[in-house]
Amino acid sequence: MKKSDLYREYARVVDMCEGTNVRPNTCVDLDGSRTDHFDNFTSNPDDYTFAITIIEGKPLFAGDKLWCISGNQREVTIEKLFNGTHLVATDGGMFALGNIKRYLSWNPPKSATITVTIPRPDTFGEWQTPGLTIGYKNHNQSSACFAAIREAMK
Repeated sequence: MKKSDLYREYARVVDMCEGTNVRPNTCVDLDGSRTDHFDNFTSNPDDYTFAITIIEGKPLFAGDKLWCISGNQREVTIEKLFNGTHLVATDGGMFALGNIKRYLSWNPPKSATITVTIPRPDTFGEWQTPGLTIGYKNHNQSSACFAAIREAMK
């Protein structure tokens, strides 16, 4: 990377920070150290990395870990920005920047505990759904049970 590339990348960071409470200086990493001061790029240009985007008021760098909070909830490591429009995770997941708040967070997803009263299972037959097996005598009993669970999760 040339020194002039550093200034172009910093200009991108300044634009990215506009309208946020994030200071552009916090979006620069110098040789593994994130500082809050501007050093005029006096070090080796290859020692600098810049934040990819801002999530929840905090700069996101390649290698940072975020939580996927919808669908397959898991911790992901962000690898890079692809085509300026998508974040790529090391597990192959891709997240569109326009919808980032719906999918990624610095915080793990909140777990919810629900309490539901369901019909007592009979010993005949069994009904399965991922992570849950309940025995029921007939389809009507199992349908009533899972309808109660779905209603409680709304």
